[in-house]
Amino acid sequence: MYKLLTVFSIFLATSALQGQFAVEPSVDIPVFSGNGTQLLNPWTGGMNAVQLSTFDADGDGEADDIFLFDRGGNRILVFIGDMENGERTYTYDPSYATAFPHLERWALLRDFNCDGKKDIFTYSLLGGGLAAYANTTPDGGNLGFELENELLTSRFQFNPNSAFQTNIYASSLDLPAIVDLDGDGDLDIFTFSVTGTQLEYHENLSVDSTDSCSPNLYRAANLCYGQFREGSESNEVFLGQPCNFNVLDPRSAEEITDNGGSRHVGTTLLALDGNDDGIYDLVIGGVSYSNLTFLENSVSSAGIDSIVDFQSDFPAGFGAPAVNLDNFVSSFYEDVTGNDVRDLIATVNESATARNTRSVWLYENLGTESAPIFSLATDEFLQNTTIDHGETAAPVFADVNGDGLPDMVIGSRGQFIQNSEFRPTLSLYLNTGTPSAPTFTLEDPDWLQVSEIGLGQYIHPTFGDIDGDGDSDLVIGDASGRVFLLLNTAGTGNEMSFELAGAITAEDGVIDVGQVATPQLFDLDGDGKLDLIIGERNGNINYYRNNDEPGNVSFTFETDTLGDISTIEFGFFIGSSSPHFFTHDDITYLLLGVERGRLHLYSGIDGNETGTYTADDLNAFDIETGEKARPFVIDINNDGTPDIFCGSIGGGVLHFEGTGPVSTRNESKPGSLRLYPNPAGDFINVESELISAGASYFIYDLAGKIVKSGSLNGGAAHVGNLPSGAYIIVAEHGNIRERGLWIKQ
Repeated sequence: MYKLLTVFSIFLATSALQGQFAVEPSVDIPVFSGNGTQLLNPWTGGMNAVQLSTFDADGDGEADDIFLFDRGGNRILVFIGDMENGERTYTYDPSYATAFPHLERWALLRDFNCDGKKDIFTYSLLGGGLAAYANTTPDGGNLGFELENELLTSRFQFNPNSAFQTNIYASSLDLPAIVDLDGDGDLDIFTFSVTGTQLEYHENLSVDSTDSCSPNLYRAANLCYGQFREGSESNEVFLGQPCNFNVLDPRSAEEITDNGGSRHVGTTLLALDGNDDGIYDLVIGGVSYSNLTFLENSVSSAGIDSIVDFQSDFPAGFGAPAVNLDNFVSSFYEDVTGNDVRDLIATVNESATARNTRSVWLYENLGTESAPIFSLATDEFLQNTTIDHGETAAPVFADVNGDGLPDMVIGSRGQFIQNSEFRPTLSLYLNTGTPSAPTFTLEDPDWLQVSEIGLGQYIHPTFGDIDGDGDSDLVIGDASGRVFLLLNTAGTGNEMSFELAGAITAEDGVIDVGQVATPQLFDLDGDGKLDLIIGERNGNINYYRNNDEPGNVSFTFETDTLGDISTIEFGFFIGSSSPHFFTHDDITYLLLGVERGRLHLYSGIDGNETGTYTADDLNAFDIETGEKARPFVIDINNDGTPDIFCGSIGGGVLHFEGTGPVSTRNESKPGSLRLYPNPAGDFINVESELISAGASYFIYDLAGKIVKSGSLNGGAAHVGNLPSGAYIIVAEHGNIRERGLWIKQ
């Protein structure tokens, strides 16, 4: 058994490193649903558009664990499988996610080198194609992956006298099918063409040519596989559609007029044998459509693979109700029930405008893999084990029921309804534990019915005594860019009760920061009055000072560039700043969530409230929170160290537990590694008195992406595939963590 233990050090430091503490991902706080059932995996952060593969994560020799890749924020979730009373159960373990490289758009685990360990096929960061990462996990060692090929290519030959090599096209929206079509042991690729209407088959020649498996030797075997076409502006299927632009000697040798159409990007693919004839059939889902279509494949006497029939209500013809998932369906064929027969999982492949609750449908296979009989077991597989309120969660804490314990309130964009319509909510979880051992129980999934009182999407709450009467009021930001005040009429120590007082104003009228207001009430200037700090979609931070006028809620605008901070990062056009100020050891800090799904830490605030803040070393750049990170800091168990709760696009909450001073848990010594040669070529040698050979390593680019990971067997890391530039390498062994900066030539 092996497991990655990752401790993320956050340096809340003056020059003397006063206030240093650390957090690590935690799943230990119990959470119960409204009916009293304990959630098995509450702190996953939720899930929206997930892609599912099974693999062996924990080294027990069984591919009984689940890899989920969520397109919403490019998040990785790993669930460890176990059998209990004859049933497969899954436990979320966040420690495994850091073993994976940074992935975007889509990811599937398949064994491309025939070593029994599942590798990664994913969308190439170079664009328009596929990349491959090899599973380098040693027996009994830490899970690890290394880049095998950053852009897979294929040999195209349209006539006997010319051939050329170019990338295998794959759209960022599509999902290819990767199977051993011809039965020779290596993995072939099905992907829709650039036109998006006809299917390309790329044959893997590695076994035939080299007697070994790899993802590095393909030929375009048919550019019109199956002789069918998908509609250019719909998901309609047209049969008998070969093309006159095909490669030399394709399986379909006929040449007739091309019946292609304009580009129709957005198709998911699954290959399975649905009728026990030994031939792979296809299942496709289309962008903007809620169904799956089953394409029956056949081989003619001439050896031509041809789609001969289709059913647009799959899997209705296989014993189960048809998939109906608004509005872009993907499908996967994996054994998740533990009976050694693969099951069908249908999910959405769109992370922004598609169903975000009850969106992982599990069809248990009661038949065989090649003659499946499906039964719909649940429409919220894994989702029903976690906190998930649709999309873009914002957790905050306050004593709502007056029992002295901090309760959890989660604002969210809410459940997808249709088109761009969502039902925003506040969800109330009462703290039913103790001051040192919190437990949360869902009291009301639609607390205060905010959607019915005129508040818009992207609900973001904050609590504080804004009117000076001694009890905590509620301020809510929404997508309109405005902030609304709900006055607490219950009095100090009582269960909160609110009246909507309307939009908050400043001296020049209603406060409106543009789009998606993320407010916090915090005494920034130290005068004993709660000021109003508001993040927004554009990535800047707005500061409104509390005027403290008796009997009147009054603010004065100070700046919309607080801290001289912008959260817009390279490759992003919006910033989605979500500020959370807090104090630790009498020092003020800002923990800032951003659109990209990262957390940034700032100090140098006290006495410099409207000046330029200092960006501290937030050594958490390998935490993928999901896009639109919404952090909140609180010492939830009263142990003297701050904890972090973070919502994001997934609709759930991540928990990072404070673990005390860094020196007691995880020693980090920037620059303590000896790295040579530096600049490096194909290899970089790593030496340290504290880290033994075989330590794990992680390489980050300067944007914080993990670009490579593995084990330091022999004390060296292969970096030949990395582009030139500056990188940070982090090495771990036991409770020791060291890092250093190096240059790739």
